[in-house]
Amino acid sequence: MKMVDFLIRLRSVLYTDKVSSYIFSLFMRLVLFVSIISIMVYKGAKILEYKTIKPFFTTIEIFTISVIIIEFVINYTTFIAVLIKKREFSFKAFLNQFINTLFLANIVAMIPFYILSYPYMLFVVLARLLQFGRFSKKIQELVNVIKSSFYELTWFFAIFAFFLFASSISIYIAESPYNPAFRSLFNAVWWSIVTATTVGYGDIVPITQTGKIIASFLMIFGIISIAMLTSIITSAFTRRIIESKLNKEDIMQKKINDLINHYIICGFGKITSLVAQQLQSNNQDFVIIEKDKDKANDAIDHGYLAINADAADETVL
Repeated sequence: MKMVDFLIRLRSVLYTDKVSSYIFSLFMRLVLFVSIISIMVYKGAKILEYKTIKPFFTTIEIFTISVIIIEFVINYTTFIAVLIKKREFSFKAFLNQFINTLFLANIVAMIPFYILSYPYMLFVVLARLLQFGRFSKKIQELVNVIKSSFYELTWFFAIFAFFLFASSISIYIAESPYNPAFRSLFNAVWWSIVTATTVGYGDIVPITQTGKIIASFLMIFGIISIAMLTSIITSAFTRRIIESKLNKEDIMQKKINDLINHYIICGFGKITSLVAQQLQSNNQDFVIIEKDKDKANDAIDHGYLAINADAADETVL
C-alpha cells in the first residue's frame, strides 16, 4: 500500500496541486512545442539538404519521446493506484480516462517522426498538437465552451450533413448525363462542400438549368448555415463571459441548488482532490464543502462546485 499511496501523492503533485501542476503542464507544453517546431525545421532542412544537423534533431526527438512515454506511464499507473485505493474498477472509468488523456494521440506522439515519410509525419505533428492542447488551460477552456453547446452542434451538423448528401445526389442526377465534371459522385460531394461553405473554387460548375437551381438553393443554405454556426459558438462564449463576470458564489449556489443525487466531499486536500477528479471523470455530480476560503477558491479554480463553509454544521448539509 505504500507504493499506492506514493503514486496517489505523485498524481496529486503533477495533475491536481495548483502550483506544481502548473509548472508540470508548462514543462510539457514547452517540450511539445519545441518538438513540433523541430519537425517543421527538420523538414525544411531536408529540402535544403542540411544533413549535418540531423543528429541535433534526433536528440530532441529522443528526449521528447522519452518525456511523453514517462508522462504516459505516470498518468496511467497513478490512475490505477487511485482505483485500487477506492476499490473501484469499471470499464466506464477506464474509457473516460482514455478519452480525457487522448490515448490514441499519446501512442502516435511516441512515434519518431524521422522514420516516417512526409505525409505520415503530419500525423505525429497533429498528435503532439493534441497533447499540447491537453496541457493548455486556455485550450481546455475552449473545448469546454464547445462541449457546453454539444447538443446544438450535434443537431446543426446532422442537418448540415443531410443537406450536403441530398444536394450531392441531386446535382449528380441532374448534371452527370450532360456535364463530364459530375460523372463522379465524389466530384458531386466535393462541389456540394465547396458551395455550401461559400468557398466557391469554380473548378466544377453546373451547366444545366436544374443544376443551377440546386446550386442557388445550396448557396442560400450555406449562408444560413454559417450564420447559425456562428450564432451557436458566439452564444456559448457569451454565456462563458457572463458567468466569469458574475459573482462566483451566486453561480455556484445556483448550480448546487439544481443538483439531484450528488456526492458531498468534505474538505479539499490531496486525497479529496483525487476523489473529485475521479468523480468528474465518471461524470458524477458532487459538491465540495471546504472551511478554508483559499482551498475553496482553489477547488473552484479547478472547475469543481465548491462552497466555503463548515461541513460539521448541519445547516450547511
